[in-house]
Amino acid sequence: MTNKLSTLEHKYMEQVVAILRENGGSRRLEAEVKLQLEEHIEDCREAGEDFQQSLGSPEDVAFEYLQVSQNTMDQVNFKGQEKNKIQNNEHRFQWGFKKSILAAIILFVFYTTSQSIATMFFTSTFVHPPNDFSFNLWFRISEMPWYNMLLVFSSACIAALITFLIFYVHYKFTSKQEL
Repeated sequence: MTNKLSTLEHKYMEQVVAILRENGGSRRLEAEVKLQLEEHIEDCREAGEDFQQSLGSPEDVAFEYLQVSQNTMDQVNFKGQEKNKIQNNEHRFQWGFKKSILAAIILFVFYTTSQSIATMFFTSTFVHPPNDFSFNLWFRISEMPWYNMLLVFSSACIAALITFLIFYVHYKFTSKQEL
């Protein structure tokens, strides 16, 4: 197609490309502009129109392409930034072996504390221990199985909730510092 351009058309295209180079246009953008200008010039020839009149000055064409290119790059950068942000969040959500051990220790401590408090306030095991009863702080507090299950379940739920809240607050605190 380049061979079919007249000297005036070729000069116009070179002016547009030179303006693009001066203003930081990429080689890919230059190639796209050349291709689109050639197609537009061919279409104007076939329609019997003057291509300069339909396009305007070379500066206008070049700056319009630069503006469109910049908007496209902004969108690409925005999507890239979103992708990087998602990758950073994925990295921050990683649950390693150390956090698992820490969560188990915190859960155990709060479960034991909750069971101790439940034993002191809701049973008479510490005050009047029965002779034939085998007491165990973690799973057998009273002689009644349904009461044991109720206290164990409530203590486990309380410990799990407190452990979750500790990790949630820690995550929120560290994510605000990174922003």
